[in-house]
Amino acid sequence: MSIQYHIYIANIEEREDIVDFFNHEWKRAQTLNDQDLFDYYYVDRDKLNFVVAKRDGEIAGACGFVRNDSKDIGLSNLLVRKGEDPVLVFRILNFLEEEGFSLYCVNITKEVMGIYRFYGYEVGKLKHYYKLFDRKEYKVATIGKKEMHHSDTNWYSVIRFSTEHIFREKVKDNIFNYQRPKKSCEYVIKRYYRFPYPLYTYQVWGIEREKDYISTIFVTREQCVGGQKILRMVDIIGSEEEMEGIGRFFENLGRDNGYEYIDCLCYGIKDEILKKLGFVCCEDDINIIPDRLDPLEKCNAEINFFNGNMPDFRAFRADGDNDRPNIWSDK
Repeated sequence: MSIQYHIYIANIEEREDIVDFFNHEWKRAQTLNDQDLFDYYYVDRDKLNFVVAKRDGEIAGACGFVRNDSKDIGLSNLLVRKGEDPVLVFRILNFLEEEGFSLYCVNITKEVMGIYRFYGYEVGKLKHYYKLFDRKEYKVATIGKKEMHHSDTNWYSVIRFSTEHIFREKVKDNIFNYQRPKKSCEYVIKRYYRFPYPLYTYQVWGIEREKDYISTIFVTREQCVGGQKILRMVDIIGSEEEMEGIGRFFENLGRDNGYEYIDCLCYGIKDEILKKLGFVCCEDDINIIPDRLDPLEKCNAEINFFNGNMPDFRAFRADGDNDRPNIWSDK
């Protein structure tokens, strides 16, 4: 006889119980114990973006999720209590699918990749690309082979949307139809204009293929590490083909701002597009381009994902609950 669980979307009043469950059964995760981040990711009016599984009135398992479009969600913090029925993980996934959600998760551990593969999901890892600029000394990257590739293409204009008002005015909804998980104007505004940590300031750019027609959005974030600056391209939305035509933009951006490099962690973007812009894949050489910068960890990234069978799937550094501070304190 199988164990009976009550599985449902949590109410706002269950917030402390969920946090206590994770703190006791796992660790004090930042997204759960930092009040600003919890509110940002998980509070949805009188509900929480959390599925809870209870047995005998106590939490036996829980899973947070971050909304992209209304039905595409990134899983965050899936945990089942020790000693519970191992199939509870699958029952939680089943519940979400029966609720009509399409699932993915960026930054899963190697140990759980087999679980999602067994469930029938696609699993893989993001590719890490970087574009190196000429510096006398590299403090963030470790460069064993200094190799720079230039691109001078200048086919399209690049516009910065400095405010969410300008973004709303310039960008049409059809730009969000190219890929899954599906994003939206509201998603971009919440994710990049209203992120709760001021030190994580994003720049939202648009490629103007024709006058007043934005075909592509990409998002960057500058970061200073030990007095050196780097730039992270954390999201690309829309038609990626036009990226090939803005090589000079990236050359000027790197030179004018004194960046060591520009990097991009992604999956689903054609390899040749980024290479034509002068980006190199970390898998192809001996250089170290760190992913964790606060604090700095001198190693190449390995960020795994699962895709719950969404077509045209793309994943980026800022998807789900990623690209956020790793240093925090209780409030």
